Amino acid sequence: MLVDGVQPNMAFNIFDDLHMELSGYILNIDYSDDINEYGGLAFGVGADLQYDMSKRDFMRLHVGGGKAYFDIGSVLDGGAIVNNPDGTSMYAIGEYGRTFDVFDNYKLSPFIGGGVEYMTIASANDTNVFGIGGMDVGYEYIFDGLRYDYSLRAIVQTDGTFGGGINLSVWSIMDAAGADVHIGTVYNDDFGSSLKVSLNGRFRF
Repeated sequence: MLVDGVQPNMAFNIFDDLHMELSGYILNIDYSDDINEYGGLAFGVGADLQYDMSKRDFMRLHVGGGKAYFDIGSVLDGGAIVNNPDGTSMYAIGEYGRTFDVFDNYKLSPFIGGGVEYMTIASANDTNVFGIGGMDVGYEYIFDGLRYDYSLRAIVQTDGTFGGGINLSVWSIMDAAGADVHIGTVYNDDFGSSLKVSLNGRFRF
């Protein structure tokens, strides 16, 4: 499956210890194998909140939803024929974690949590409740007014999903702007593996 699109983000501080990031996306989908071939358009919004309970403890909440329209032609949906069905998805994930300083500028942040996903395509729908655990490993340093942040992430879910990724970030402290490069992969027992590569610009207000 080939997916390309744009995903703008906006991050800001609600309070000193409460941070929010809003995002949206619009994607073009192109899928082809030996049997199936279809395309589609998907778009959605999301919000990520992080509350720093103390210097080390934090809580995160991820919520969002999206809509997809498929260019697949006529398909059988139960006893009816549906032309180019559409789909809807919604999710909410809560996490608790703790950060440990290992060496100078190196940090480990294990986290655990749980979530729920709801998906529907045509008249079919599915609800998935799962637990989640993971680890963020980060290295950060500041040089000449720029903050460089390198991080690795690994996650595993009780629904058979696991994955990982690497993120490279540069942030200008004076300009409150920066950029990220992210490469990640996810495997699911039902849908197989996927690869995501993204380049994001960030501005803080």
